[in-house]
Amino acid sequence: MKRRINTTGLFLSISLLVSTQAMAEAKLQDTRELEIDAGQLTQLRIKVTAGSLVVRGVSDSDRIQVSAEIWQSRANDDYELKLSRDGDSAVLVTDIDTSGGWFSFGDEDRIDVVVSVPAKLQLDIDDGSGSIAVSDINGAVRIEDGSGSIQLRDLGAAVDIEDGSGSISLADVRGDIHIDDGSGSISVKRTGGLLDVRDGSGSIAASDIAGVVRVHDGSGSISVDGAADFELLSDSSGSVSTSVPRRKY
Repeated sequence: MKRRINTTGLFLSISLLVSTQAMAEAKLQDTRELEIDAGQLTQLRIKVTAGSLVVRGVSDSDRIQVSAEIWQSRANDDYELKLSRDGDSAVLVTDIDTSGGWFSFGDEDRIDVVVSVPAKLQLDIDDGSGSIAVSDINGAVRIEDGSGSIQLRDLGAAVDIEDGSGSISLADVRGDIHIDDGSGSISVKRTGGLLDVRDGSGSIAASDIAGVVRVHDGSGSISVDGAADFELLSDSSGSVSTSVPRRKY
């Protein structure tokens, strides 16, 4: 005698499981505060997996202070949050499981971090995903980013950005700027040095640039309003508008 399988019930059970997981959005599960003396340090290295990152320079501070929010669909201790010293550098690491497991369609788990640092420090940031905002830093800034927006303002030295995807916005940077970008819009305003851009796709808008603007571009519009010179080294497609002499190579 053949046994009949209730496929309708099985389908409904799976559908209910998927629907339940889909509604399991990440919630604020914990907050943590970290602090370290930065009196003898020259650099802060930051490595984050997922979550927003805000770094603010404080001119009269000699400490690094970290405020972190842990967002998870289910509360657990399967994450890393650590601030330590390594020679003349401080190292901030955040790591959280973003796999979500089977049938997980909700928001990914993340750690959102706000960091206050002495303005004199250099920054070296390695970011997986999530927005980055940096302001009021006098040391050099290097960023390697997978995805997410990047906003930088009021920086006193050179900036080097390697970005996969997401918009990039810089304003009031006194040093040279080098950007290697996969996709996403780029906006740069009021700089004191060179602007060098290698861009895959997305618009580029630059204004009030004290140095030379040098561009390798795949696709997307280019607008330059005020610069010492403009060098278009390569361009596949997209309009070009400038208020300075243009040299094409």
